[in-house]
Amino acid sequence: MLRSIAFIAFFCSSLCALESNIIEIMQYLQRDSDLIQKGFFLNKFDIVAEGISKHKADFSALQKFNIEVFLDEKTLNYSPIITSFLNNIVENRVALETFLKNNDKVRAYEAFQELNHNCMKCHALIRGW
Repeated sequence: MLRSIAFIAFFCSSLCALESNIIEIMQYLQRDSDLIQKGFFLNKFDIVAEGISKHKADFSALQKFNIEVFLDEKTLNYSPIITSFLNNIVENRVALETFLKNNDKVRAYEAFQELNHNCMKCHALIRGW
């Protein structure tokens, strides 16, 4: 009996740690997006590049999570949609980098806005907006 209680406590603490980690990663991604936005506003593309670099690393950490762990039975069927949003974010970031490389700053900013739009679509879906 004690062993079962210990296992349940460990499992619950592991889930809390996972949730804590994903929240931290989301906060980092927000910071990264803010940095990219700041770079565009200030016309300082070294800041944009720094934000993109950090976003890549932080988004890679997010992709290591099994998102289904964070979904309840009501939202579990959203998993393929969420995966689509995540894939779109990567595509938008690649487009952002490509447009910057080609000095097409307007389209780069549009790709960045679409990246953020996919983030918000996922958040809206999960939060039931």
